[in-house]
Amino acid sequence: MLKQAIAIIRPKKNLTSAGADSLFWLYDGQAVKDLKELKDALKKASNDQFAHHVNAEKNDFACWTEEVLRDRNLAVKLRQCKTRLSTVRAIETHLQKNYAI
Repeated sequence: MLKQAIAIIRPKKNLTSAGADSLFWLYDGQAVKDLKELKDALKKASNDQFAHHVNAEKNDFACWTEEVLRDRNLAVKLRQCKTRLSTVRAIETHLQKNYAI
């Protein structure tokens, strides 16, 4: 029974930043280098700006998160998000659970 009561505690990772040549450029011209900046930018973005990056054909945020930041777990979650608000919430939750910020 003791094994069931003990939670596995994983150390939190440092936030990964993209290099200058791998920044994410939002439709409005703003560049972001990490998940915190992406979350903050998405909070201010319009739904039309969001739809430019996420629609039936693509999810630019998920691709960048997986390919540049190498965070496959979040990329999988982002591919399921269809709204700006759900994307912001997914990033916030992921940051709180996994990153030391």
